Amino acid sequence: MKIVVGPYKDLRKQILQFLHDRATGGHLGMIATLQRCKAESVKSLGLMQPLPIPDKVWQDISIDFIEGLPQSQPKYWAHWLPLAEWWYNTTYHSATKLTPFEVLYGQKPPLHMPYIPYSSMVGEVDRSLQAREATIRLLKHHLALAQSRIKALANKKRSFREFAVGDVVFIRLQPYR
Repeated sequence: MKIVVGPYKDLRKQILQFLHDRATGGHLGMIATLQRCKAESVKSLGLMQPLPIPDKVWQDISIDFIEGLPQSQPKYWAHWLPLAEWWYNTTYHSATKLTPFEVLYGQKPPLHMPYIPYSSMVGEVDRSLQAREATIRLLKHHLALAQSRIKALANKKRSFREFAVGDVVFIRLQPYR
């Protein structure tokens, strides 16, 4: 059944309320239905309750778990864990304005010292440090390649200009917004 009402807004509203408010209409009232579906527009309830600041080192210990590693990675996690730990402990934290290493030891972390092959009497240490040096060389190589690609891409829209002392040139200034 189709009912044509025309441009009468009040009549439309009365018909909708009649059909919605009846038990056979499928709703318990248009207003009540809208109120139930409307999301609360308040901010997060409850005040933030920060954890207490520890009085001394190692007073409070927390653990973060690494999840979702690709299937090929879990068997190698022990190999990379020391590097991940070093990265975390030597990374500046905005809350403390220090690295965790500085917080614990009261000084900046030591710099990376290149390893001279076979300077350790322990074979495993020697292999590990040689592998670290190889990784650092590979990293530098890949960074140089990335810099080269970025430079080539940026220079596609630029051209080299050379000026001598005393040349008159026009400068186009574009202020930052």
